[in-house]
Amino acid sequence: MLDPYRPQALGGRIQFDAVDTHANIVAVTHYHEDHGWIGGVHGNPTVMDAAGTAHGIAFKTVTLPHDCEGGSTMGLSRMIAFEVDEIRVLHPGDLGRLPTEEERNELGPIDLLLLPMGGKYTIGSTDAATLCEQLSPRWVVPMHYRSSKVDLDMAPRSEFLEALPATTPIIHHTKSVLTCQATARQETMEVHLLEPSR
Repeated sequence: MLDPYRPQALGGRIQFDAVDTHANIVAVTHYHEDHGWIGGVHGNPTVMDAAGTAHGIAFKTVTLPHDCEGGSTMGLSRMIAFEVDEIRVLHPGDLGRLPTEEERNELGPIDLLLLPMGGKYTIGSTDAATLCEQLSPRWVVPMHYRSSKVDLDMAPRSEFLEALPATTPIIHHTKSVLTCQATARQETMEVHLLEPSR
């Protein structure tokens, strides 16, 4: 599990139901209540909030500011990369700026990018599109945006889609499930729009 949130976090402005899931590993980019609340996770998970290995999975981290002022407003957040079933996954956390080339190289190649894009608390739509271009992942899942259940001053997902090249494949899902196969071969990056399950 990545960055579990506290139900009704931020004064009730995040209105998703509680996380009710068993996990062996919980990876945490930072400990704000909408990212690092482990209280709802069942089992006795190993918490990964730094580089290391858990249950045979190696985690790489790169620390970036949470805001565009070097972290002076909202602190720091970690980008977390790991590999499962030969698929390299990156959760950039709430990054306040684009990573440098050196920082991107520390993480290695990325197949699946879980992409914050709502602005204010993380990078906005234009920088999110630039990060896609820099990392060249095969699959992108936009997240951390304003919606009917997230009443925060962030851009909606549609702004990110408008910032992408017009030829980018956009795939809508009616559920919150995305299946990625390491053997899949595709010519271009795909953006997958998942619907929250809670």
